[in-house]
Amino acid sequence: MLEVSELHSGYGRIEILKGIELTVPAGKIVSLIGSNGAGKTTFLMTLSGLVSARKGNILFEGEKIEKLQPDAIVRRGIVQVPEGRRIFPHLTVGENLDLGAYTRRDKEVARDRTEMLSLFPILEKRLKSLAGNLSGGEQQMLAMARSLMARPRLLLLDEPSLGLAPKVIEQVFLLIRKINERGITILLVEQNAWKALELSDYGYVIESGRIQLKGPSGELLVNPMVKRAYLGELE
Repeated sequence: MLEVSELHSGYGRIEILKGIELTVPAGKIVSLIGSNGAGKTTFLMTLSGLVSARKGNILFEGEKIEKLQPDAIVRRGIVQVPEGRRIFPHLTVGENLDLGAYTRRDKEVARDRTEMLSLFPILEKRLKSLAGNLSGGEQQMLAMARSLMARPRLLLLDEPSLGLAPKVIEQVFLLIRKINERGITILLVEQNAWKALELSDYGYVIESGRIQLKGPSGELLVNPMVKRAYLGELE
């Protein structure tokens, strides 16, 4: 579904991504793990068109998208759930959901809204509440539901467990699995390497803007370098 080759991008004179090569097969969950500052968020922002690609190709379902504007990328079917959730705090939960469908012009928005409330039942109870009054876990669920309202075929998740309690993290990762079971392909960026690799089919390790390791997630979980650097285990 997604093929990235020799991708370079950054901010101003600073180059963050230095030739990223990555593939996401349709229907799978692919995780991208790495330390702070490794380039994970910059990679997702580049895929979304929010940071310009300086060099390289991004192919989505066989078509080049690296020159497209962010709204055009959303319409193609790539939607990002940003780090820190980025909900609209002064709007209600319902209004946040409706904004997720902003680029759509079909007649099935209301039906999809009902489906989101079924998938995220806590949001139905908070539908008329201001989004800023939700707990951190509820805000993460709202951010995910809002993104799903755009009907993505590829969902980009940026640090969904950030700042959440362990019990809530379990709930969020269970929802990610349910979303994937609905046929939505997922690229998961996550500092919680153990949870990310447990959930995903395939994984990549990024350091200093370059992919250092890749392979089936099960193999990365037992890789000595990954265990030492990201899973908190000693050899």
